[in-house]
Formats: sequence, structure tokens, C-alpha cells
Amino acid sequence: MLICAVKSTKAMRFTDRLQLLTGQIIDDPLLAGEQQEKRIIQAFDLCHFIHCYDRSLEVLDCLYQDINVVEKNGIRKGIYFWDLLYNKNYHFAASALCQSGLVAFKARYKLTELWFVIVEEGLFSKDVSVSAGFVERYKVTSLYDKVFQLYSLNS
Repeated sequence: MLICAVKSTKAMRFTDRLQLLTGQIIDDPLLAGEQQEKRIIQAFDLCHFIHCYDRSLEVLDCLYQDINVVEKNGIRKGIYFWDLLYNKNYHFAASALCQSGLVAFKARYKLTELWFVIVEEGLFSKDVSVSAGFVERYKVTSLYDKVFQLYSLNS
């Protein structure tokens, strides 16, 4: 099942993958300015995560959904990014914490797993209390198969 027109990003370098995805976002006539900005940040977080976690993950969709779709060896995974800097008051897609919505998304896109990635600004920060509090408060571990913390490169 083809999810969207994202070109293959398998086994690409970080900058090449980011440049390809950013170009596709900018060239997409269905995305308005603010949507483009959001998707470019999401593409950066996705490329950074893939670079740090598993460079063999292939991006299938990051243009239209809040949950990115990646694949490795034919196994699809959905990845939702929650950025502490931009979401201090827990403003995020309501569907990201709705169990029925997540189950439906997982079935629709034939995903094996859903991952939740918390993006933390400050590469050397040792204080994880805000993100740990969020995970506990919203029972993220009961909704997602894996929960990761990703430290931003730009701090």
C-alpha cells in the first residue's frame, strides 16, 4: 500500500535524507506555509531520530500525518514526535493520546508498532522530569510500543 509520494530514503545520509524530505515538503502544493514549517520541523526530528537510532529505517510518510510512517525489512512502524520546546503546555494532536484513534491508525497503515519520541532541547540536559512527568501523567507507555527521548542537535 502506497501511503504518499515520499521518495525512498533508505540508507541515506542524514543531510541527504533531510534535504530530500524538505524539498518534497516545500514543493507540495497541498501544504500551506504554517503546515510546511511544522512538517519541516517534523522531518528534521525524524531524520535526526533515524540517524541516532537506526539508519536503515526507510521513510514512507511524513508529509500529511502527525504520525510518521517508517519501514525496515517490510515491517512498518509509526513514530509520533512530541517536542518539549514547542509543546510546553501539552498542545499536540489529540489523536496522539487517543487509544481508539491510535488503534485505527495502526490498522489503516498496517503498522506493527507505534513509537512515541520526546524531543528535548539541550543536548547536555540531565533533567528529564518534564518528559517523565508527561509520560506518566498521560500513560504514554500504555498507548505506544516504545517511548524514546531524542536530544536536539541545535542547542
